[in-house]
Amino acid sequence: HLISWEGIVIWILLFILLSILYSAPPVRLKRYGTASNIIGGTLYGAIPFMSAWIISGGNFPIIFFVLFYGLAITIATLKDLEDAETEKTFGIKTLPVFLGYKRARFFVLSSIFVLLIFMVVSSIFVINKIFIYPTLLCFLLLYVLKSLNLYKKESVVSQSKNVSKGMAIIT
Repeated sequence: HLISWEGIVIWILLFILLSILYSAPPVRLKRYGTASNIIGGTLYGAIPFMSAWIISGGNFPIIFFVLFYGLAITIATLKDLEDAETEKTFGIKTLPVFLGYKRARFFVLSSIFVLLIFMVVSSIFVINKIFIYPTLLCFLLLYVLKSLNLYKKESVVSQSKNVSKGMAIIT
C-alpha cells in the first residue's frame, strides 16, 4: 500500500472526531456502557493497528486485528473499574457501573480467554503455528488478572479520585 497524505488526514480526522464524540457534550458516548469500550478500542486498538498495516502493506491480517481490537475493548473495561464510583456519581454508565464489579471482572477474564482460544485455534488452522507458543504463554495473564482483588479500591493502581472527578465535570 502506498501512504497518501489524504489517507493520513482521514485517520487523524477520524481519531479527532471519535475523541470529540466520546467526551464532548451533547453526544458524550462515554455515558453509554459498551460505547465507551468500543470507542476506546477503536481509538487505541483499531486506528493504530490500521495505521501500522497501511504503512507496512501486505494482506490485511484480520486475525491479529480481531485480537488487538478485542484486547483494546476489554482493557477499556479494566480502566473503567477504577473509575466506576466517580462515573456512577455522574451518571456515566460504563460496564462496571452497569454490570457491577463482579460481572465486569468476569467480562474481562472471559473476553481475554475467548480471544486467546481464538488465537490458539487460528494458530493451529489458519496462521503460522509459531504463534501458538506466545499465545499459550498469554494464558498466564488470565491467572494474574484472576488473582487481582479488583473489589477493593486500594488494591487497584488508580489515578487520583480528584482527577477522575475533574475529568467527569469537564466532559
